[in-house]
Amino acid sequence: MKSKTSFTDRMRNLFLKKQTDDKPDRKKANRTDKRLTLPPHHVIMLMVPILFLFACSLDEDPIGGGGGTSDVNLLINEVSAKGEDWIEIYNPESQLIDITGFQCYDGGHQADPYIFPNAQIPAMGYLVLHFNAVGQLYNASFGLSADGESITLADTNGDLVDHVDSPALGDGEFYARVPNGGNTWQIVNTATPGMPNIGGVPSQTLFLNEIVSTGDPDWVELYNATPSDIDISGYFIYDGGSSDNKSVFPAGTVVPANGFLTWDCDDVQTNFKLSSGGEDVYLENDLEEAIDSVTFPAMNDGESYARIPDGGDWAITTTPTPGSTNGE
Repeated sequence: MKSKTSFTDRMRNLFLKKQTDDKPDRKKANRTDKRLTLPPHHVIMLMVPILFLFACSLDEDPIGGGGGTSDVNLLINEVSAKGEDWIEIYNPESQLIDITGFQCYDGGHQADPYIFPNAQIPAMGYLVLHFNAVGQLYNASFGLSADGESITLADTNGDLVDHVDSPALGDGEFYARVPNGGNTWQIVNTATPGMPNIGGVPSQTLFLNEIVSTGDPDWVELYNATPSDIDISGYFIYDGGSSDNKSVFPAGTVVPANGFLTWDCDDVQTNFKLSSGGEDVYLENDLEEAIDSVTFPAMNDGESYARIPDGGDWAITTTPTPGSTNGE
């Protein structure tokens, strides 16, 4: 049976051969066969750079390693893959992050990813990417599997930003980081797209409820789902282009109990106007903590983008209802 040669012995032999080859030829009769003996710490010093190069040459899978290779800090924060397919991306940083040109793909579309158009995620804010959803500003042409799905977010160089392996999801189930932006994922029964994850316990009481972006002026409607007035003095509202210059609700601004407040987006009540081509709108409390957000699509004259029923799912309507219920 042939004896095995250790890696250390092989490296020692290679070094000895190099030393022998470099010596000038002498008459064998006058040469004593003297082997060079290396101290162990010299062998280790020789092995370190070789082992480093060997490790770097391995074809490792960064996705399996559970960490991004990109220097951009963004998180896939929530997944819906049963019914309406979407993912929520969360920016935990204190400054806006531009993701124009970033890529998103599932297990079957790495060679054909969704490429984000002009897109930014505000500080401590969110962006929702939809899948196979007509009329959404950010919409991939493929869907997510409710039986379990691999989802990857990569930067413009293709370097990994974040990755999640979503499990099988049933009706009314979603996969989310709980707490919001944390390291632990769990299946929850309350979806919070564009808002902090709450682990399945409904807590939202104030909503962006309806939007018109082709009006004169444009406007946003807020809905209070509680039986008490909500004072929003000092709260913030802004679009994707005004995150550095947020509009503030003045003192005494109240959304009535189980009622509505319509706010003009006209460069007077707000620092911005709404794009008829679609964009993002964000609502924050006086501590600049996210309350609600929406990415609304392009709209035609006479259309609004509304939650139906109030506080529910978004849809384009042809009957705007500023200051009153959006119906059932």
